Amino acid sequence: MALGLLVVSGSGCVVSRLSKGLEDRHVPVDGEVKGGCILVLGGGAVARVAPRTSVELSEAGDRVVHAARLFRAHVAPIVICSGGDAVGGASGRPQADDMTELVEFFGVPRPSVILEGASKNTLEHGVHLAPMLRQLRCKRVLLVTSAMQMRLAIGVMRKHWPEGEVVAAPTDFVSSIVVRCTGIKNSRVFCRLPRAFRWAAKPCTSIWGLATIGCGVGRKAVRAGGLTEGVCVR
Repeated sequence: MALGLLVVSGSGCVVSRLSKGLEDRHVPVDGEVKGGCILVLGGGAVARVAPRTSVELSEAGDRVVHAARLFRAHVAPIVICSGGDAVGGASGRPQADDMTELVEFFGVPRPSVILEGASKNTLEHGVHLAPMLRQLRCKRVLLVTSAMQMRLAIGVMRKHWPEGEVVAAPTDFVSSIVVRCTGIKNSRVFCRLPRAFRWAAKPCTSIWGLATIGCGVGRKAVRAGGLTEGVCVR
């Protein structure tokens, strides 16, 4: 039983199915939606800490890229980068600075970027951003964050900034990621597990980033060079 729970909970397909319910609540915006500000929450940048010689995108780096894309589509004239120091002071500056460096790299001019560097989590974003938005006299913001975090982020912003309109601009979708996974021939052992453990293994199961091919590996997958390849939706 313990092994089965471990296998299922580590399955990328299970993660995809569970996250889809959260991500489907908000759809991406198009260029027709306009706002006063583009608000991107922290989490998309990795600080310039040795041995890194420059700021890098993290797994949630889609946030930074999407904010720059919206700006270049003339959706809003201002980008607000919000995020405090997320590495315990090791970087020496707020994450908002790192995000600003990245959005500039993607084509947003520095005068169009405003920093908020005190927030260390989603709840603090609302506390620190609401006064800033009132000062800017912004009536509508396009909120950019990961799709799975969007429901919480919108709730926080509406609580602390009830007079304004918050438009979801989600990115970094997990449920729609399609990756290619590769596994050894022995991965067919997974298909001999009880049916209940194989529920999430169609068409493919990815465990801990390692490759395991789902059921039907011997029939449907393509073998090449001793490896078995398949398409995995996680």
